[in-house]
Amino acid sequence: MERMQIKAEELVLPPGTGKRSVRYLRVSDPRQMETDAHVTADGNSIDTQRKETVAKEVAMGLTNVGEYIEPGNSGQSIEGRPVFKELLRRITEEGDVDYVVIYLRSRVFRNSYDATVTKRRLLKLGVRLISAKEDFGEGIMADAMEAITDIFNEVQVRLNGQDIKTKMHNKARNGGTISRAKVGYLNVRKRIDGAEVRTVEVDPERAAFMTSAFEWFATGRYTVERLQERLTDAGLYLPATAKWPRRPISEETLRKTLRDRYYLGEVKVDGVWIAGRHEALVTPETFDRVQRVLDAHQGAGTRRRKHHHYLKGTVWCGRCSKRFIIQPGKGNGGLYFYFMCAGRQDKSCDQPYIPVEVMEQAVADHYARAVVLPPEFIQTVREGVIQAARDNAAMSPEERKRLERRLEAIDRKESYFLDLAADEEWPKDKLREKLLALHTEKQGIQRAFGQAERRLATGRDVLERALDLLERPHELYATSGEAVRSILNKAFFRKLYVDGDRVTGSDLKEPFDVLYRLYEVQRDHAQADAERWESGQHTPNTPKAGLPKKPGLSDLHSLIVRLDRDLGHGSSKTVMVGDTGIEPVASTVSR
Repeated sequence: MERMQIKAEELVLPPGTGKRSVRYLRVSDPRQMETDAHVTADGNSIDTQRKETVAKEVAMGLTNVGEYIEPGNSGQSIEGRPVFKELLRRITEEGDVDYVVIYLRSRVFRNSYDATVTKRRLLKLGVRLISAKEDFGEGIMADAMEAITDIFNEVQVRLNGQDIKTKMHNKARNGGTISRAKVGYLNVRKRIDGAEVRTVEVDPERAAFMTSAFEWFATGRYTVERLQERLTDAGLYLPATAKWPRRPISEETLRKTLRDRYYLGEVKVDGVWIAGRHEALVTPETFDRVQRVLDAHQGAGTRRRKHHHYLKGTVWCGRCSKRFIIQPGKGNGGLYFYFMCAGRQDKSCDQPYIPVEVMEQAVADHYARAVVLPPEFIQTVREGVIQAARDNAAMSPEERKRLERRLEAIDRKESYFLDLAADEEWPKDKLREKLLALHTEKQGIQRAFGQAERRLATGRDVLERALDLLERPHELYATSGEAVRSILNKAFFRKLYVDGDRVTGSDLKEPFDVLYRLYEVQRDHAQADAERWESGQHTPNTPKAGLPKKPGLSDLHSLIVRLDRDLGHGSSKTVMVGDTGIEPVASTVSR
């Protein structure tokens, strides 16, 4: 710790006792070092303390041999004051100090215990602590007065702390922000009705970045690492502080930010989030979707560790249903890797070790054997999706005509009120209220038209992309690299259960689970029809074809509505194929 020492020959002091002193000056907040900086580089508080302690040294005829400034270390004990600890080391090691001169005991000691321990430690070294503003004298009564002063100082500190805590709690209950402004906001001071109020405002430089961060992450196409890189490339940097230079946002800060409901315009009071007074930067729908994406990343089990493989987190034991973990091994051919059931660790499973290449082939074979639907069925589903969306998406002609007539009436009323506004005798406040009401109603009708056009669009799009994947999943999987294979696995499956060299079962993700169930139901119906024909028990309406029938429009409509609700309003489940290739949304491959 750098210290500033003032040599004796640099001071103009009267002939004194020959005793030597050091000064200890302290502020609890670094900003106090900046007040009146144009007059003194150390700020008004330090300058005041220096003048008073110098005057005390002159009055006592002391020779100053050093000055120590504690610039804003607000520790409640001496252990939190590195400069004061440096002063004590200097006294102990060099032994060239007789007095430590301070401004006030309350500036140095915030509790009576520290005051007593420090005083005794200095006395053992032959050093006295002198307060420039408190002349206690010497002797037993002086010691008693010092002790009483230290006790009252501690009481005052604790009372002030309770008072501040109570006021801050009340501010938070009223929706105020009591912490340092988060990224995207600024701490500001305003004068309201003649009083200074501390509050927060949106940071015009960084707020847009934070809104974009939530929206980008909500797509599911980013890990926190990749999002941090994109934000930095886009120009997001945190402002410089007294401790830190201007810098990019860290991954850990970004991860906490994505979980922070403060960006919804809320503050936390007594463990409960309530509406705050600051402006929200994120919509509830986007925030909820971000939480689901974060949860999906945590639960996927594909965090990058020492041994990474694109099947980690996807393959599970077909015997005990526990996770497969990848382990290294050494043999004559050098280092190799194998999958081991976690149940072997507690001896609850006898699944043998499965070499990596065997596990990879088992999954590839499963795509060729089980992840397939007949082209005829896929085509009938496509036609059904179009019909179901058409039947349920559009606004009825009667409803559309009614809203169009209402829009025409609103336009006429707006023109009428605008004409009245030119008449000076009409009250402007009432006209303004009527125009605002008409404008609000007009916006609502326009939103209704827009929603009618967009209704079920997300669900329909997701289902159509799922059908695209089902056109040739085994071919795509076999010819793709590890990254695309990982994405495909996360698109289709929650879990793949493996026993030996074969996939014995799977948990499919939506919408594939629904599509396969529809296929199985229609296939079973078709087989039952075929059996009735063979047995002669058919009716005139029994189809002869053995292919599955077209799924019911109600089934497809229910699926589209559910997908549109979940994926269009905050869910993170989407994993589909885009125009440019595979686009992971629910689970993103770790880089």
